Amino acid sequence: MKNLLLATSALVAFSAGAIAADLPVRSAAPAPIFVSAPFSWTGFYVGSSVGFARGNNDFKDYDGWFDYAGENYGLKSDSVLLSVNAGYNWQFGALVVGLEADIGYLSADTTVAPYGNGYLISDYYIKAKMNALGSLRARFGYAFDRALLYVTAGLAFGNVDSSAYYTGYDVLKMDGWRTGYVVGAGLEYAFTNNWTARVEGLYYDLGEKKRQWNDVTVYFGGTEATALVARVGVNYKFGGSASPVVARY
Repeated sequence: MKNLLLATSALVAFSAGAIAADLPVRSAAPAPIFVSAPFSWTGFYVGSSVGFARGNNDFKDYDGWFDYAGENYGLKSDSVLLSVNAGYNWQFGALVVGLEADIGYLSADTTVAPYGNGYLISDYYIKAKMNALGSLRARFGYAFDRALLYVTAGLAFGNVDSSAYYTGYDVLKMDGWRTGYVVGAGLEYAFTNNWTARVEGLYYDLGEKKRQWNDVTVYFGGTEATALVARVGVNYKFGGSASPVVARY
């Protein structure tokens, strides 16, 4: 009887071991891997920039008041441009479309003597000063994750003071706000989920303004104002990107 019990126990132990050997081995589940979500350019942003502006105010002497009819006098001047901006972007895949408004202050001021240095500039002069530049622009870009290459174009506006003086006669003044167009391109990079930095170049054309010298003469003068701008800036984007994605595999 004792031998029978021992034999039975050995048989049961052997059978359990054999069954356990045939069962599949289960490994531990892999730990989750956290992957950052792709950066999104969609959202509202505000920012500021500092740049270099070269203003060009060409005075045209249509009827020869100073010299020969049709003579052009170029009034070029350089200035620092300080600007603020706000805008909104929409991202569709790698394509980014946006709308941006900006306004900036500068002081591009110059005076020329139409008859040269042999005459007092207080008696004969042409002056021009560009005080402000702004725009309302569309932006079209292609995103390489956190880097955005874009082109931009839209409505430009600026405040320009222009005047000319011929001794003994009234000053010809053409001051105030003007409108025109602006085109440009730039590169923007998001160095955090909320902060971006950019560099861009813009060309402004504020058109031509024409005026008669006074009520007596039939002489006309006019100025055409343009500007080249190169600037760098930072933007704060509200909202940031989406939360990290948890991937399990």
